[in-house]
Amino acid sequence: MGKSGQPLVVEATNSPTGFSDAVLMARIGGRVILAGIPHGDHYSLTASEARRRALKIKFVRRMGDDYPRAIELVRTGRVDVVSMVSHWISLEETPATFAALSEARAGYHKAMIYPSGLRDR
Repeated sequence: MGKSGQPLVVEATNSPTGFSDAVLMARIGGRVILAGIPHGDHYSLTASEARRRALKIKFVRRMGDDYPRAIELVRTGRVDVVSMVSHWISLEETPATFAALSEARAGYHKAMIYPSGLRDR
């Protein structure tokens, strides 16, 4: 296993095997974040894989009824999301930028990815 694997894996697929897949992708001492509820409301996981990796596992909530309020806050300008973005990148720049974000590198906060190429902000 060594240093192979990812330092942070976010699982948000709604698949019952998503948790297990996330564990297998994480490196020793890595973090796994589980967002949402999987189809069937049950996860499938081999405990030894998670234990051997000494993972930090965090469950996060997302509430569907929060989205309309959040959208309204952005729409009315009460929350300025553009100022939160530190980097505007092309798809090709994504791996390097994600690495910088996962390392909490100075100056990196949020990235806006443009899969079809950069546009004017």
